[in-house]
Amino acid sequence: MTALPALTAEDLRPLLRRGLPADGAVIAEPLLTLPGVTARATTTERASRVTAFDTLLRSLLARFADQRLAEAARTLFGMPADLAGTTLTVRREAAAAACAREAHHFRKHLEPRILAQLAQALAADSDRLLAVAVSAPALLPADGPAVLPAEVFAWEVAEHAEHLSRLWAHVYALRAELLACQRLASMDPHGADLRTAAERALWATGRLHGAVADYRRAYGELLLHGQVAPDVLVALAGWAPALPTGEVDVVCQHGPDVGDVRTFLRRLTAHPQGRAVHTRWVAAFVAPRTTEHTDQSGAAA
Repeated sequence: MTALPALTAEDLRPLLRRGLPADGAVIAEPLLTLPGVTARATTTERASRVTAFDTLLRSLLARFADQRLAEAARTLFGMPADLAGTTLTVRREAAAAACAREAHHFRKHLEPRILAQLAQALAADSDRLLAVAVSAPALLPADGPAVLPAEVFAWEVAEHAEHLSRLWAHVYALRAELLACQRLASMDPHGADLRTAAERALWATGRLHGAVADYRRAYGELLLHGQVAPDVLVALAGWAPALPTGEVDVVCQHGPDVGDVRTFLRRLTAHPQGRAVHTRWVAAFVAPRTTEHTDQSGAAA
C-alpha cells in the first residue's frame, strides 16, 4: 500500500485567503494527489483534480465531526451563501461569533484546530479508499443465454456470483437513496421530501444488512474476491448515520425485506426500540426548524 503524505494544518492554510471555491493556484500538489481526490476526479488533468478537491472539502465541511466547531468551520471557508466571496477578516469574525468566541482567540486557538481536523479528515478519507480492495462484478453484454454444465462446481460458481450481484444491487440501491437525501437536503433541509428520503435510506440500509447476513451465512466473514468483510459494502454506499450492532438487529428484525417502505416503517415504529432508531436516523438528515424568540408582546425579538 502506498504511504500517504503527512497532512498538517499548514497545508490547508493558503486556502483560507479566498475560501470556497478552493483556489487551484494555491492548492498544494500533495493535496491533489490524495487517493480521495484522484478517485473523484473525472480525468487526470489538474483542473479536474482541483474540482474534485473542492467537492471533497465541501463534503468534509458539511459533515465536520466536531459539532462544537462545525458551523464555525463552514463559516471560516465561506460555505454560507451570504459569506461567499467575502474577505478572510469578515469570515473570521463571523466564524468567531458562530462559536461565541472573540476574534483574536478564534484566530489563534480555534482556527488551527479546525485546519488540523480537516487535514485529518482528508487523510482518513484517502485511508478508507486505500483500505478497500473490492469492486462491483464486471458486467459484459451477452449474445445468448448462458448454458452451465451440469456439475456441482459450475453451480457453486454461479450461486456465488448470484450472491455477489444481490449484494451489489443493495449497495447501489442504498447509494441512490443517500444521494437523494443529499440533493433534497441542499434544496430544503427541513422538508417532508427529505424526511421521506431518509426513511427510504433506512429501509435500504436494512435490506443491505440483510443481504450481508445472507452472504455470511453462505460464505463466512469475508468476500471471496477482495478478502474484505461484506460490511464494508455498507460504507461504500455513502455517508449515513452510524447504526450500532444492536440497532442493526432492530432494523433487520422488523422486515426490511418486505416489498414496500411503508410496511417496513409501520412494523419498525410499532415497537419502542424501532421508534427510537427511526427518530434518531431521520433527525440526522432533517435539520431542525429554528423558532424565533418572542417578547411578551408577541413580537419577534
